Amino acid sequence: MRKIDSTSVIGPQVQLADDVEIGPGCRLDGPMSLGPGNVLMGYNFLRGPLTVGAGNRFYPFTCIGFEPQDYKYDPSRPGAGTAIGERNIFREHVTIHRATSDHTPTRIGDANMFMVGSHAGHDACVGNHCILANNALVGGHGVLYDRVNLGGGSAVAQKVAVGRLAFVSGTVGAASHVPPFMMSRSRRTVGGINIVGLRRSGMSREEIDHVKWAFRVVYLSRNSRPVVLETLEIRAAESETVREMIAFLRRHPEPICELEGGKASRAMVEAVEAE
Repeated sequence: MRKIDSTSVIGPQVQLADDVEIGPGCRLDGPMSLGPGNVLMGYNFLRGPLTVGAGNRFYPFTCIGFEPQDYKYDPSRPGAGTAIGERNIFREHVTIHRATSDHTPTRIGDANMFMVGSHAGHDACVGNHCILANNALVGGHGVLYDRVNLGGGSAVAQKVAVGRLAFVSGTVGAASHVPPFMMSRSRRTVGGINIVGLRRSGMSREEIDHVKWAFRVVYLSRNSRPVVLETLEIRAAESETVREMIAFLRRHPEPICELEGGKASRAMVEAVEAE
């Protein structure tokens, strides 16, 4: 049974599933649809164009679908809006801005956790099962692939992509693309493989070995990208993770994060081999 607090304001273009719960002080404006099982706990502000899948939970003062933070953008222009998947958790003061594009919305996938004060800018794309810790930020057109983990206070710069199962440490600014499976511990660099995240994901030992090999090819060989891609193709047929690394490097031709500390030390190589 639908529950809507009497203090909330629901616009005429809003479509709600039969069991949506809307707490006090909420305001929903513009064309939007909320699927079954969504809960707005109170003082949530949603603006369309917006589509929301099933089973999401919005904690107080979450703001979704407002215009981009851009002086040039006309706030009356609806654009393509925002699209949210299923089973996401948006904690207090989360903000997600609608797209500047008229064709592709800002996209949030399924089963993500947006902790307090986290933000996804206009035209961002967040995959599935990502965790954005308190005050983590994704800039406009930023991309998080599946199972990315952003530490508290970290920031992904505009148009930067973070690959699947990558980890960005707290307070770090990712100003260049972070390849899949890597761990970024300082600005524009990676410090190694996100080995803990790979194990927790259930990745097989064999595939983890392939990731280690790909890491050596990408970061320890010091070859050009064409040579790196040619070398990675050696194992492409036998490894899904290697194919994923190749696809990421081809899809994002801009510079990726460099190796932390410049030249790879022998200690780092041995650490990668020993994990």
